[in-house]
Amino acid sequence: MPEKITFNEKLGIIEILSFGDVTREDSLLSLKKINELMEQTGCRKLLSDTRKQESTPDAADIYNFGKNLPHSIKLAVIVSENQPTLDDVVFVDNVAYNRGINVKMFHSKDTAVKWLIS
Repeated sequence: MPEKITFNEKLGIIEILSFGDVTREDSLLSLKKINELMEQTGCRKLLSDTRKQESTPDAADIYNFGKNLPHSIKLAVIVSENQPTLDDVVFVDNVAYNRGINVKMFHSKDTAVKWLIS
């Protein structure tokens, strides 16, 4: 699975490091793991670093991923302007935002963390 999902106890956030070629199955497994961690920790603050992604599933799968994110989360997404999946990440963020999720994109991890824990 090209995603590493952990709970950062010091910051009180769930961190998602996404890299390589992300498939539909990877996205489903990630969503399951995120939900499990949220249930175990009570944490609803997620930091997703997508800068090392090389590819993502098709548009329908991306839409469904954004649609299935829990409404109770606060999500900071780290992107770079030259990553090949930038348009896909923006699409997921738009779907999540349109469904009422508090989501924001950043180019810096420090800035993303500050917003997330504020």
